[in-house]
Amino acid sequence: MGASVSAEYNDNITYAETNEQDDFIITPNVTLDAIWPVTQLNTLRLDLGIGYSFYLDHTDNNTKGILIAPKSQVAFDIFVSDFRINIHDRMQLQQDPIQEER
Repeated sequence: MGASVSAEYNDNITYAETNEQDDFIITPNVTLDAIWPVTQLNTLRLDLGIGYSFYLDHTDNNTKGILIAPKSQVAFDIFVSDFRINIHDRMQLQQDPIQEER
């Protein structure tokens, strides 16, 4: 398990051509990386990271739900002779500020 906090400054949070708004964004994250050796060679892996974004000045832009980190995945490695077969599903969920309704 791990935890982190990132800080970001954005000089145009609404992607507007006029009347740009700037803000500082704080994003706490929690990650979980787990490996289960199913057999001596085959492993099941779970990597999951979730977070939330807080805007300091424009709180109406805070994340509407959780953010799933781009490296999040469920993966299964299968070894067959000299070959490794990796079956995985990588997921991510991010807020798209352009599609947000105002």
